[in-house]
Amino acid sequence: MSKRIQEIQSPMVRLRARFADLARRPFARLAIRQRFWIGFAALSLVTTFLIQNPFWQSNSDSGFREGEIAREAIISPADIYFVDQEETEKNRQTIRQSIKPIFSFEPNRADEAVQSFRSAWEDLERKSIGAKGTANSSARGEIEWSGAGGAELGKLFTARKFSSTELEALTRVLRENAAGDIYGDQDRQFLEDEIVIIDRRRPTDVRQAMRPDMFMTSLSMARNRLDEAIRQIPSLSSKEADGFIAALSPLIQPSVIYDSAATENARTVAAQSVDPVAVSLKRGQKVADAGDLVTKTMIPQIAAIQNYNSSTRRIQRFA
Repeated sequence: MSKRIQEIQSPMVRLRARFADLARRPFARLAIRQRFWIGFAALSLVTTFLIQNPFWQSNSDSGFREGEIAREAIISPADIYFVDQEETEKNRQTIRQSIKPIFSFEPNRADEAVQSFRSAWEDLERKSIGAKGTANSSARGEIEWSGAGGAELGKLFTARKFSSTELEALTRVLRENAAGDIYGDQDRQFLEDEIVIIDRRRPTDVRQAMRPDMFMTSLSMARNRLDEAIRQIPSLSSKEADGFIAALSPLIQPSVIYDSAATENARTVAAQSVDPVAVSLKRGQKVADAGDLVTKTMIPQIAAIQNYNSSTRRIQRFA
């Protein structure tokens, strides 16, 4: 009967039975007590690995954020000294961002603009007087303007004699529009919050300004105002007004200038002054109980344990 059953079995079943017989053969020679303890040890080992496999990466001590609930107790597996580079870098970036943009202040921009215009006008008058003394009439028409706007303006400005009242009006509108806090349009991006302004002549004279773009004037706006003011001088023709706008507009320059080098240097010094975030834990020290609220202090401690677990042989967790 047994032989007939074997004949109707498939080759796979017979092969499986053969391997099972080979596996049972060593244990058949052992006593029942020995088989019990071997089975018990194997079951204990398998259960231990299922509960906490030392070769698996533990996630219980990673991925926490401030305000979350600890899913289980977090305990230091060993004496740990750890420098949290990520948290240190965050602190340094926070300090860097707290350093406000630094601007240099040039208080004499208006005086410099007026002086530049007067010097160029006086030079033009000297050339005009010299040209009148020559017999060559073409020399008088070739007088060049030495100021801003182009040398060809000399012909326009010597076409007639401008009165002292007209020159005084031009000087006045130039001074008015070149004075005050004027910033370059390219620096507007740094004026959205608080800034630090340092007088270039007196470095110890420091002032701070909140939302400076609300009360400062952009360079383009200052030049537009100069344009409007010159055109309101009634004695000037349209062509003469265009000429003086071309000559005076470039003289208006920013008096509040973004100092990228000083700003970056201040931020670098501040970042370098930040101490590294170091974590020191003792073996068995409890960081958090299950159900505890994760605080800001716990974050670097959890990171230290996570770093230790990832850089230490996992088998040591049984020690």
